[in-house]
Amino acid sequence: MLYKKGIIGSETKPLFLFVGRFSPEKGLDVLADFAKDIIINKNGQVVIMGALSGYIPLELFELKSLENDKKNYNGLIKVYTSYEKNQLEILEDIEATKGKVIRFASDFTIVPSVIEASGLVPVEGLSMGSATISSYKEGLKDQCTNPYGNMHNIFTFTCIPFTRVMGNSALSAKNLIDSLNQPLHEWNMLSNKEKKQHQVFLIENAKTFDWNAKGGALDQYIDLYIRTIELANSD
Repeated sequence: MLYKKGIIGSETKPLFLFVGRFSPEKGLDVLADFAKDIIINKNGQVVIMGALSGYIPLELFELKSLENDKKNYNGLIKVYTSYEKNQLEILEDIEATKGKVIRFASDFTIVPSVIEASGLVPVEGLSMGSATISSYKEGLKDQCTNPYGNMHNIFTFTCIPFTRVMGNSALSAKNLIDSLNQPLHEWNMLSNKEKKQHQVFLIENAKTFDWNAKGGALDQYIDLYIRTIELANSD
């Protein structure tokens, strides 16, 4: 249905979704390189969906340029910037909002944040059977309980972490792209039945979300508080 309505670019290619505010802290700086790699090298499609927060960031112009480049990207990159029109619009065929259906259709949700206090998008994605691609910053560790490659294989992972390098968008984008090579190769080898089983696993994992997860946001804030007090008392 989404493909027939022109909302996504392919009926069969895996869908990678970014959803969030179009602001610098959300990691917009790596999305263009990410989108190009997904289309050219990983046989996927990308939807960038969010809302403007008072100004139009330069990264969004680049993403819109990629969307309009049908010759190289074949309509497989979609960028939606209107919350009311692109997310809240009701699809009458199923009486559900466009934004909700896109979320349910996504195979992976990318959260490339520079900083992230809590990170509700990954929880939302997991609850809809969408694995997370995560910068693994601050609060994102609460949701990334089963990072791929760290004792978790293609059947038991919930997220694919990558390393952000502060102040270096190019290297951060390279780390993101490189982190996907092996897990996506393995994921593409799964049968449809195995992919559905993994989606069920992700949904069940979302139910275990805990703000008090070891090493997560709360632990980090407590550690920061202790170090701040220690530093203050040392003067």
